[in-house]
Amino acid sequence: MRKVSIAFFIFICLCVTCVNTSAAEKRKITIDQAKTLVLATLTPKQRRLPGLVAISGKDLGASDKEIDTSRYYSFTVVWDSHKEGVFGNYAVDPYTGDVFDGVMEDCDGYSNKRLRALQKQIRRSLHLTDAEYHKIKTHGPECVK
Repeated sequence: MRKVSIAFFIFICLCVTCVNTSAAEKRKITIDQAKTLVLATLTPKQRRLPGLVAISGKDLGASDKEIDTSRYYSFTVVWDSHKEGVFGNYAVDPYTGDVFDGVMEDCDGYSNKRLRALQKQIRRSLHLTDAEYHKIKTHGPECVK
């Protein structure tokens, strides 16, 4: 009887872990939060470029359903009033807030003091613990690890 009780307890613990991991993966940041994270990857000098904006598929008229087909939110950062100056392409993991280069092999992602502070704040709002973060962390859309 004791072995059955122990086995049942282990089974319940495993079920709770699976449910918690699944719940963590369903929480996503918004497009606006992702856009803020992308702009935080830039230096203060870069953020002062005239007309600097991060454009997502949603800004270009894509539906939420179309945006959800990819694992990452993608952005193009452009500057000047005519939006002719492409500054860079970025990918944001909507489950962790990690920001990667959108077209180059980028396994580590961007990191700076400003970005880390925003990521910490956003992860806290998602109730994403460090343990959950490490379980669902990816290495970017173009990484071939």
